Amino acid sequence: MGDQEETTEHALPVIARHLTLARGVGASPSSPNEPVRCGGVRCGGDVAVGDGAGVVCIPVERATEVAELGQGYARDDEAAAAELQGLTFSAAMAKFLRI
Repeated sequence: MGDQEETTEHALPVIARHLTLARGVGASPSSPNEPVRCGGVRCGGDVAVGDGAGVVCIPVERATEVAELGQGYARDDEAAAAELQGLTFSAAMAKFLRI
């Protein structure tokens, strides 16, 4: 199972054997102003954003574009959550499957 944060936030009933989150291998803290590595990928000069589901490195020249896209996705998620508010799980799934 992935998306543990959203599953918990929306109290979705989930039966899963384990989460798909992987631990970092050889993770260690870095010093200020040193490049960060995420999964062995150097993120120097980029914007690193993370949550409970993982980390992504965004090239600094695309950071504004990605932030705007993220805000749009967040608005869409909020609208969908409002639309599904108060529905039973079965009704919400039926509505979702029609989309």
